[in-house]
Amino acid sequence: MRLLWILSLILPAATLVSCNKCKNPDFKEQAPLIDEYFGNYKPGAYWIFLNRDSTKRDSMWVDQYKISDISERQFSCVSGRETEFIVHSSYLALNEATEVLISMGGRDFDVTYIYGDFISLEATKDSKEFSMPGYEIPVLDSFKLWQQDSINYYQVINYGSTRKIARHIGIIQYVSYKNSNDTFSLIKYSMP
Repeated sequence: MRLLWILSLILPAATLVSCNKCKNPDFKEQAPLIDEYFGNYKPGAYWIFLNRDSTKRDSMWVDQYKISDISERQFSCVSGRETEFIVHSSYLALNEATEVLISMGGRDFDVTYIYGDFISLEATKDSKEFSMPGYEIPVLDSFKLWQQDSINYYQVINYGSTRKIARHIGIIQYVSYKNSNDTFSLIKYSMP
């Protein structure tokens, strides 16, 4: 009799839980700001850099590019996309091949972030500026116009004191990970 009473409590609860499953998650787009600054990091793109005293060149390119569908079905019933790729560069980061992840987080996938050895930023769908993960206020300097060797770059962010990143181009200047006195500047790039 007691077993029957316990089953009569458990079965309705199990049925209620199984009825709340997410069947058609709401698709969330990644924050446009991430795509504007890092959307060109795809196979076939390359960037060529020269250090200040013109003694070293570096090239940056992307491979192992993969897009995956992700979802959060337990609390919010949302889905989105995640992008993973490898950035190759001799002087940009600790490793010459660095994995980069662009993904979505938060309970409602309301934050898009980019993370790798040389970058860690996040933005929301309506963001006009980046912030550092864990901070709600923007922490990056930005320039409407930045000049380098008589080339104008527009909407440039200053990532700390070591990198400059231009909208629709990507990294345009960085301090070498191997030697902090060595700054590399973009001299040529190609987007697919």
